[in-house]
Amino acid sequence: MQREQNIGNYFDQAFNALEPWARVNNVMIDNMQKAIQFQLEAMQRYSHLGTEQLKVANGSRDIKDAQQYGDFISSWVDQVMSDFRTMSDLGMEFRDEMSQAFSEAGSQVAHQVEDLSNHINEASKQVVDEALDKASEVAESEEEVAKETMDKTTSAASKSAESGKSGASRSAESTSSRQGKSRT
Repeated sequence: MQREQNIGNYFDQAFNALEPWARVNNVMIDNMQKAIQFQLEAMQRYSHLGTEQLKVANGSRDIKDAQQYGDFISSWVDQVMSDFRTMSDLGMEFRDEMSQAFSEAGSQVAHQVEDLSNHINEASKQVVDEALDKASEVAESEEEVAKETMDKTTSAASKSAESGKSGASRSAESTSSRQGKSRT
């Protein structure tokens, strides 16, 4: 059960890690769609303007037609300049959206790194705590073994001392009895 929950958490973290980059990709795709749509519309306008220009140029017969042709060229130049401004605005909008998307991605990545660092710290603390608990248990059991060994050694030494005293008193008795027999 815990393993399934961990796997689910890993998938959630992976999804969250990729989310900011998906936003960056969406911004790029949206901008490309806008730019392509604008370029298609501009090509239609220029195509229409080109055919109109040819019609006007073909029908020019006097000064009034030439003036109309000049006005047409002027409007064509105005349209080109307007299109350049629009493309520039699209570029600026794209730059701003990408900047915002990268900023969000960066802050989200920083947040994820912080979360990961916290998880690692918690896991490390847990491992250290468990190791300290085990070391404490081992130290306590070694202390108990040392105490038991000390008690056994002390009791053996006491018994040895008692047997040494009784052996010495027997030896003293036997020496005194031998001395007593030898005097007789």
